[in-house]
Amino acid sequence: MPPSFGFPNKMTQMWVPAEFKPEQLTGAARQNVFLHMYARLAPGITFAEASKRLDQISRDAAVNHRGDYTVDITSWKYFIVPLASDGDESLRSWTWVFFAAVMLLFAIVCLNAGSLLLLRSTERAFETSVRLAFGAGWLRVARQSLAEVSVICFLGGAAGLLIALAAMRFLNRSGQFGDLHFAAPVFAFGALMTILTTAFCALYPIWTVARTSPANALNAGGHQRTGSRGKQYWRRVLVTVQVAASTILLAMGGLLLRSYAELLQTPLGFDAERVTTMQISLPALRYPSEASRRIFYDTVRKEIRRIPGVTDASACTLLPFGYGETVQPFQIAGQLRTTAPQFADVNKVLPGFFHTLRIPLFAGRYLDERDRPGSEPVALIDQNLARRYFPGKNPLGQQIELSPGHRFSVAGVVGNIKVAGLDITNRPMLYFSAVQTPTTDMSIVVKTSQAMDRLPETVQDIVAKADSAQPVYDIAPWRLVSINRYPRGALSSCY
Repeated sequence: MPPSFGFPNKMTQMWVPAEFKPEQLTGAARQNVFLHMYARLAPGITFAEASKRLDQISRDAAVNHRGDYTVDITSWKYFIVPLASDGDESLRSWTWVFFAAVMLLFAIVCLNAGSLLLLRSTERAFETSVRLAFGAGWLRVARQSLAEVSVICFLGGAAGLLIALAAMRFLNRSGQFGDLHFAAPVFAFGALMTILTTAFCALYPIWTVARTSPANALNAGGHQRTGSRGKQYWRRVLVTVQVAASTILLAMGGLLLRSYAELLQTPLGFDAERVTTMQISLPALRYPSEASRRIFYDTVRKEIRRIPGVTDASACTLLPFGYGETVQPFQIAGQLRTTAPQFADVNKVLPGFFHTLRIPLFAGRYLDERDRPGSEPVALIDQNLARRYFPGKNPLGQQIELSPGHRFSVAGVVGNIKVAGLDITNRPMLYFSAVQTPTTDMSIVVKTSQAMDRLPETVQDIVAKADSAQPVYDIAPWRLVSINRYPRGALSSCY
């Protein structure tokens, strides 16, 4: 693939075939939902036809495989969405809002330029009439006006393009808005607007002169500087429209800035000040056992904590506003099973994770060193899950079942955190000990007491001592980047 190709995200550099273990292909594994499905529609097939076929598959699965699920799947339904869709079309709505704002600004500029050119045409009406009286053709006069206005308009268009490129380069360097670039339709639209503006501003003054008899203009002797009543009327109209458009644009800008300011005040639920993140992915062939993964991450975490200036260090599988996404169905032991499955975000963390990000504890205890292999399997839940599934009850000690035979006792309740977007309502969150259930891919989070320029190199040296063949990638200070970790596929399952 070319270097510019990034799927499902820009960090992806290699693709390998998906391999399934024998136990993943059994009927009991049907309820494990972890894949994002993508498909290309056959020629001539519409989304409605594909959705109808998926509805039939949903009904067939509910009848033919009812016994393979621990929940009632009759309410499940598959649905299809375009790959370029933003789901709830909120992005499309905001795009139209910003497009309207841009067009208002564009209209203000055109009105301003039109007012100046109209005044200029009034002052040059006598000159134009003299030229016409001496035999100059309308085409030659229009060509001169078009040449003069073209210089102004195209210089303005070029300046706007350079400003846009500089702004995009600045935003790309900040890393807060993804990879911004000029698309060909955007450039074509800007060029078309420049051409239309040039033609209007150049030809409209000539048209106004053409409506006036050259004899009348010559009789005026070139002393009329304020223009006729008709021209004065249109100038007042232009000024009025310009002021109205400016007021609307300022009001929209003020409301957007206020909304953005309030959005930034949304509590994250954690403290990301002076937190550096990095990624480690252990090869399954090199670390086939849970014990080998546990030893590696435990060694690296303890060595990072010994670095002077580091106050806390831990790791997780679901980094807020970053990497990882694991959604898993669960049941509350002792409660009636619901007809629709209950899903939660799952985050496996190492000891010290909640201290590192300063996530508050509201009941019970944090996951710590006592949660080792062989000890009682425990989990932490967030306030969102506690309020929804344990209203008016004490959740501590309750049993959460992920699959038959896999139960975890609730050891504590922690605060809610934002993981994907400031304006997105998160699913309930389940935290498990990565020591009890080790995994291969984890995000390391390091909190320091001050800025440390040499921290990436120091961490890489620590990892190299633990395993010289193991890379560390994407080392960077934590940033609030609201990204869609996985783009929406052409086919998706509705849970």
